[in-house]
Amino acid sequence: MVMASPTITAKSLIMLAIVALVCAVDQTAKAFALSHFSTDSPTHVAGPLYFTKLVDHASSISYLPQYSWPLETLRLTLIIALAALGIASALTRVRILCAVVIGGIVGNTLDRWTHPVFSVVDFIKVGNLAVFNVADVATAVGIVGLAVCFVPFVTRPLDVIRQPKSPEPQALGV
Repeated sequence: MVMASPTITAKSLIMLAIVALVCAVDQTAKAFALSHFSTDSPTHVAGPLYFTKLVDHASSISYLPQYSWPLETLRLTLIIALAALGIASALTRVRILCAVVIGGIVGNTLDRWTHPVFSVVDFIKVGNLAVFNVADVATAVGIVGLAVCFVPFVTRPLDVIRQPKSPEPQALGV
């Protein structure tokens, strides 16, 4: 039996491009934050929004150590599952959202692998609530978007919703 070799489809190339774009924006923003922002004096942007620099040494799942094989295994499993979901999906928005989440996961994972003590650079501060980065935003927006996509009434195409019912066949009279 001869097995066909897997081919790279346009869907997977588009997803890969989105992942690369999210990672590039994330890493560029983090490099800018490291060189231009201070932990001592946050830069006020507007309202409760500030730019600051925070090197986060905690794990993304706070009860696990900074680097742990279960966390790395979870990240890899999520990336594979989201890639499979995106490639298999007939909906473009699902593919895009899967790629955005993967880009966020990869962006923070790159930080953990390249910075001392497996740390992540966070620089967007909202009041006293949270400090996060572009990868965190991508992950959150992608997950919320995917959740909305899987609500049945949202995923049905509008043309199916608006289509008039086909006339029922008439019964033969006797």
